[in-house]
Amino acid sequence: MTVTSSVKTFAVAFLLVGLVSPQATPNRGSAKATKDSPSDQWTYSLNLAGYIVPHDRSYASPTFSADRGRFHVGSRYNYEDKETGSLWLGTTLKSVRN
Repeated sequence: MTVTSSVKTFAVAFLLVGLVSPQATPNRGSAKATKDSPSDQWTYSLNLAGYIVPHDRSYASPTFSADRGRFHVGSRYNYEDKETGSLWLGTTLKSVRN
């Protein structure tokens, strides 16, 4: 793959991700938690980073995360090393003060 075609490929991927990624809107309703409050809704994030490596194979490194209230899910590919992936689950912990 030539550098020119790599740049074109990453530019198209970047534009497509920007078109399909969800946009968060602020909730201007009641401050009281309801069934459809932001803490009960999933929020998503997708990031695509492209790397052009001279004299070697260029690659992309996508990362994805989803959050809902205290719950978190994430995944990434080509992040730690080429052709490797990872997935993680987590939660936010509260601190207790005396």
